[in-house]
Amino acid sequence: MHPRCRRRRVIARFIRDIGVGSQSIDELAFVAHLRRSRLPLPDRQVVRQGPDGRWYLDARWNADGRVAEIDGAHHQGGANPITDALRQNAVAVDGDRVLRVPDIGLRSDPDAFLDQIEAALNQRRGCGGSCSMKHEPPQPLGLLDRRQAFFRA
Repeated sequence: MHPRCRRRRVIARFIRDIGVGSQSIDELAFVAHLRRSRLPLPDRQVVRQGPDGRWYLDARWNADGRVAEIDGAHHQGGANPITDALRQNAVAVDGDRVLRVPDIGLRSDPDAFLDQIEAALNQRRGCGGSCSMKHEPPQPLGLLDRRQAFFRA
């Protein structure tokens, strides 16, 4: 990559994120929000064996047994809600907790979902959802600032 490219860091981060498993723009945005909030990054596209073949979990914190599924519009159509529910239930039966993050929710109120993820990770670590994993509190961001933070992340 050319050293004078103004967006070199952004492009390099996108390439790295795609290389470790992010499959959609919404998954990339989710990881950018986690970075902005200074939350631990999960493993992505974790493979599980289901009764009907391989399942790919969007994000899994392996040490914590927590999973986040990023639901785009395609998760709402046809038989997808049924297969999603069956997969989520099977993952839960195996001992993981699954948090669902709709893409529209990630865009409209990301902090609410990030707070739930932080609470779930803290709960697993024995904090009862009350201790902070963040190194420093994030500053409140307006919509324009969030977009800029996404592209800086």
